[in-house]
Amino acid sequence: MSLQFNLNNFDESKGISVYMQNTCHSSETVVKVSPGVYKVDIGINLSDIDGQCQITLRGLAQNESVTTLISYKQNRVDIAKIAAALHEFINHKNWLATTSSGTSYALQQASIQDDGLADHAVVAMLRDPKIPVPSMLAVTNPNKVQMTRLGCIMEGTFSGSTATLKRSQMVPASSCPDGDVTLQGK
Repeated sequence: MSLQFNLNNFDESKGISVYMQNTCHSSETVVKVSPGVYKVDIGINLSDIDGQCQITLRGLAQNESVTTLISYKQNRVDIAKIAAALHEFINHKNWLATTSSGTSYALQQASIQDDGLADHAVVAMLRDPKIPVPSMLAVTNPNKVQMTRLGCIMEGTFSGSTATLKRSQMVPASSCPDGDVTLQGK
């Protein structure tokens, strides 16, 4: 969704920034459409309750600001679909990981823990019979995946029974001996 703000008597010389609260998010980029008119692209995270987002534009030259509230309604159907897809993905007992170098390894689910909350975080411990330390697979709404294996943190998304994982920016790439990984639930 996009919002346009008409800013009268703002000093635009040092730019305009955007700040959001609650479940709203943006790339924090404000686009000047015409003199005094700015556009902000906004996303609203799925929520299991109705609510409001506060959106503030700030003039950086004189610390001026304008704030608006956007109301949103819960969408139980979308939340239920996302939760079902998340559980279908994480509940595989066997996994095949294929690395960017073409090698592969098998993992078996050792345990699973579901927090049961609406925003969902499900964690599974996966065992590779060839190494003593289990891998951790964490999945959150709507389709985010994080896997830790051999000290390497990989992040990505899943669709159906497949996750595409890239090395996280949080750790040096040298600590990721497998490189990028495609994880397939079997």
